[in-house]
Amino acid sequence: MRYSVVRVTEAMEDTSEQSKGNQSTVDMLLKNDLVVTLLLMGLVVVGVLVFEAILVTALQTEYPLHTPISPSMQPTLNVGDLLIVQGVNNGEDIIGDEEVGDIVVFRKPTNPDEFIVHRVIEKTWNPTE
Repeated sequence: MRYSVVRVTEAMEDTSEQSKGNQSTVDMLLKNDLVVTLLLMGLVVVGVLVFEAILVTALQTEYPLHTPISPSMQPTLNVGDLLIVQGVNNGEDIIGDEEVGDIVVFRKPTNPDEFIVHRVIEKTWNPTE
């Protein structure tokens, strides 16, 4: 009976030594600046992707962030200003008030991969066109 108790004790000591070895490996990795830097960079990338997914979902648009690329919107918007864009399903959802001059972002009709930032000056909607 004493022999089996000694065996259990030895097995427990082996397990605790292995966990100490694993813990020291983790400690060594965390003390390595390169590993810590890579972990932080990975965390930042994941955070940015999650933030983008939240923006896409909340604002209902595939591209929620835009910047004007020409000075046509100055002095209200400068080239490179960041615009947060809320998506709409169709033209009827756009509320344009000529006095206010709402700003809209839409796909360029001749090149759907390019976006245009403009100020609303008049709102007409003709779904038959």
